[in-house]
Parts: sequence; structure tokens; C-alpha cells
Amino acid sequence: MPLYFAGMFARGVNNGHIIHGRVKLPSLFAFSILLGCSQREPTTPEAAAQASKPFEVTTTLAGSIRTPLGYGVVLNKKSSLARTTYLIVDPECPLALKSAKLTTVWERKEYSGEYQYAGVAEGAAKKGLTAASIAFVVLDVWGQHIQSLDHETIEDISEGPFKSEGHWRLWSENDASRFMNSFAFVRRVRLADGTIWNANEDRILATIRQKGAELTREDISTKKKAAKGPPPAASK
Repeated sequence: MPLYFAGMFARGVNNGHIIHGRVKLPSLFAFSILLGCSQREPTTPEAAAQASKPFEVTTTLAGSIRTPLGYGVVLNKKSSLARTTYLIVDPECPLALKSAKLTTVWERKEYSGEYQYAGVAEGAAKKGLTAASIAFVVLDVWGQHIQSLDHETIEDISEGPFKSEGHWRLWSENDASRFMNSFAFVRRVRLADGTIWNANEDRILATIRQKGAELTREDISTKKKAAKGPPPAASK
């Protein structure tokens, strides 16, 4: 028996089977159409990552978890742990990073000092740019999220070699002590013609989760805690 679907509006097949306002289909074909329409686009970060070629992930040793303060004083002095930065590379990005590293330093002041994150990323611009934003997602020794950082370079960037260096004040000595690993990626770039390229953060998150870090979309955004912490240190 044929199936009748009232109230549906369709166009295109004008062979007596599909009519504007009413659909008259043989049963088998109708069920095939219904099953096909039930397919949806991936809705989770993991599904999004499977929908296309996985991003490349490169590993950079970022040095010891110890931070020298001077005069023989060292934070985490008795630890043998070493930090790692995982660089996530989208081949479609107009800025092709080759390496990235995030560590901690002690910036000495006249009568005291402060802990800072020190990040550096290097690669090459595939075309002329006028701005670039490099993101670092910071994890502690337990693999838990501490915060996310962005370093923005706002200048004319010619096609060819690129380097970004940023410093951010840490919130506390405890954060400096427990910081272990990080993930880095290009968050967005502005091309010379005014076009804005944005990272696919669902796929970025899925790639991070594949490395065992149970983060959320909010975790990889700098909007979560940026207003609560101290302002960033001056870039170098």
C-alpha cells in the first residue's frame, strides 16, 4: 500500500510521486527517504573529529617543572617531573605552527618578583596576515584544567617565518607549582584582505580529549577566567 504524508512541502521530483503539499510514495522508497532524513550532522566534539582528517599533534619538551627564583631557591626543587606542550595543528590554518612551548619563570622585581607563564610558538605564515592569536590550555599534575591563555600578535605579518612570545602573570605560587602540561593551537588569524579565520574548537577539544584530558568547551576558552585573574604581563 502507498503511504500518504499530508502537510509536507517538497519540490523537485515531478514524476507523480512527489507533489507540492502532499507526498505519495511507495512504502519501501518512503522508508528509505525517512531513514536518510534521520541522519544528522555530528553533535559531539568526538563525532566532529571523526568527520574529517584528524589534526596533527606534535610534542615539545618544555623543561623541568622546577622554577629557579635565585639565591639557590627553587620551586619544586625535589621534583624530577618535566613539562610537555602538545601542539595541535589544523592543516587548513593560514598560519602553520611547527613548535610551541609553555613553561614558568620568576620575574625579579626591585624588592620582590612574580611568577609568570612564558610561551613561545614558531612556524610560518602561508600568506600575509595582520593579526594572530595563539592559545595555550594549561593543565596541572593531575591533568585538570588550570586556565587558558591567549597571546595576540597585532602587526603586519609577511608570508614566511613567524614567531610569537608571550608572558602572563600567574595567579599564585600554587599554580606555578602544580602546572605540568599544556596544549597549544592557533585560535584565530586575520588575513591581509580582512578575512577572519577561526579554529574549529569542537575538533580542537576532541583532539585534546583523545590525549586523555577531560576538558570542556568552556575550559579551552579564555573567557572563563580571564576577568578574575591579574592582567597579563607585557609581551616580549
